[in-house]
Formats: sequence, structure tokens, C-alpha cells
Amino acid sequence: MRVTLEIGPKGKQVVAVAPDWPGLERGARTGEAAIERLRSYIPRYATVTKLAGMEAAFANITDVDVVSIIRARAQPTSGVSRSRFRASTSKPFRAKPWSVN
Repeated sequence: MRVTLEIGPKGKQVVAVAPDWPGLERGARTGEAAIERLRSYIPRYATVTKLAGMEAAFANITDVDVVSIIRARAQPTSGVSRSRFRASTSKPFRAKPWSVN
């Protein structure tokens, strides 16, 4: 199984991703731990491959091969401060009525 390791911008989190199997990914603090967590999830993911009719191809997988390591340069930003989305306890949210001019 091909696996890509994605290392977070501060190096504190690593995600092991199997690009050939959508949704098969697990994270941990180190690359080795992320790969082990990914391996432990393989029996649960086998159910998905059975439903997709690909269980024969998935059953033949025995080894994990790290094909690339990607290091994130910076935390992605959307240009909007997170503090703007925090819940306010002073006033409940009230939607403004629609007006058509």
C-alpha cells in the first residue's frame, strides 16, 4: 500500500494517507505512530472495500510503502479571524428578516 506522510507546520502532528484508498488516513505525533494507527484501521476499512466490490484488490495488500513525505510550510488561513466565529454568551443570535426592494 502506498502511503504519504503529511507533517504539520510545527512538526507536532503527522498524518499517514493512503492516496489509492480514499478515506484511509490516520494521524499521530510521529510518522511511525501514524503508520501503525493506519495499519490498525485496515480491518475496519476492509468493510468499505467489500461494499465497493474491491475487496480482492485490498486483500492482497501486505506492506506499507512510504512514497513521499510532505511538510506543511504554514497554517492555512482563510483571511477571517477565528475569534469572529466564537459563540457570544451575551446576546443570542437572531436572524434578520429578508427584505425585497
